Parts: sequence; structure tokens; C-alpha cells
Amino acid sequence: MQATGTFEVKVVPLPADEGTDTGGFGRLSLDKTFSGGLTATSKGQMIGAFTAVEGSAGYVALGAGHRHAEWKEGELHPAAQRDDEPR
Repeated sequence: MQATGTFEVKVVPLPADEGTDTGGFGRLSLDKTFSGGLTATSKGQMIGAFTAVEGSAGYVALGAGHRHAEWKEGELHPAAQRDDEPR
């Protein structure tokens, strides 16, 4: 199955926990909306860090989503297929 479409991401900076030294780390909230052949939403967070070296940084992001795939009447949705059936 192949889906084409677009997605939008809403990124919101999250405040540091009160009284916590973040050590140069920052957090962002991620809200994604997918549309097209795959309709879905996803929520997550990103943690990022900058260093004293210009252009040096790193991040990790985790998210969980809920999707709805479009399929034609009469087709068996891939999640409903047995393991021995071709996909």
C-alpha cells in the first residue's frame, strides 16, 4: 500500500520544569496532522541540545499517532490479512 499526501506540524516550546537546571536542553511539543491517502494525527515531544561549538546540536523526537487509511471496497485491509497472504 502506498499513500501520498501532505502533513502539517505545530511546534510549541515547552517550559523547563520549575527549579530544574536543563543543562542546555530544551523541549518542544509536536502535533502533526496528515492528510491525503493517509489521514492521521500524531502527538510527540522533541528534546534538543546545543553545544558551545557553532553549528553543533542534537535532538531526539518520539511520537505516537492514530491513522485511518483509505482502501477500496472489496479490498482486504492489510491489518486483516493473515501472515501467509501476500501484501
